[in-house]
Amino acid sequence: MLPFLNGSPVVFARSHGSKDTFGKGTKMYQVRSLLLLAVAFALICALPLAAEEVGKNSHVGTFVSAASDGNSFKMKDKDGKEHTHTLAAGFKCVGADGKECKVTDLTDGQKIRVTTVEGDKKAATKVEALK
Repeated sequence: MLPFLNGSPVVFARSHGSKDTFGKGTKMYQVRSLLLLAVAFALICALPLAAEEVGKNSHVGTFVSAASDGNSFKMKDKDGKEHTHTLAAGFKCVGADGKECKVTDLTDGQKIRVTTVEGDKKAATKVEALK
């Protein structure tokens, strides 16, 4: 039976009677600290990518204006081409602060992510204001 399966602690190689070594003089806390630092760095680097994540029914662009009746809005895509979306049933708008808002609360020039109905790229189900 393997030693870690019966509840016994696994002991790494020790050198010169030290209890805290891993291999040739490398302290286990140094290895652990380096590993934690690498994981933290990877997470911090991944945050901007997660914020820009776009699904197959989503796209990112810039808010231009909302219709006076609040049932549609205009936006520019990443290439600067302007187009209009109508609001689908169950539409949800989330402001930059993460709280629900109305599409008329968004400001011109605000970066947004729009999620559309599958099969209908003009009907928006969700708009998220990005920071």
